[in-house]
Amino acid sequence: MFKVIFKINPNKNLEKAMKIGFIGGANDGIVINAADGLDTYKLEWHYKAEKHCEAQPTLGLNGPEYDYYNLLILRKNKEAKLFYVLTTMGKDDIASKIHEYWECSTSVGYDFDD
Repeated sequence: MFKVIFKINPNKNLEKAMKIGFIGGANDGIVINAADGLDTYKLEWHYKAEKHCEAQPTLGLNGPEYDYYNLLILRKNKEAKLFYVLTTMGKDDIASKIHEYWECSTSVGYDFDD
């Protein structure tokens, strides 16, 4: 009987680690990955990001404002990638930004249907 033990270096190949891009809102264009603490085994379906502070605070607000994102699988040229997309964005808005941010996320699958 053989016992095989693998030691995984969590810092090795972080540049190849899964990355997920944000589309829209305060986090537009931001990329998160394992180096940022992203747990790729337990991805959040919903993500809340604090909006950036403006020079003049709005009167009547007691706390920070947030943008809300959903984790979506987006497809382009028979390739699928995960993105956090602002919940208020429509299909046309997403389609107009997907070309700009396509390389911000790691591929998670391919479509082999004709």
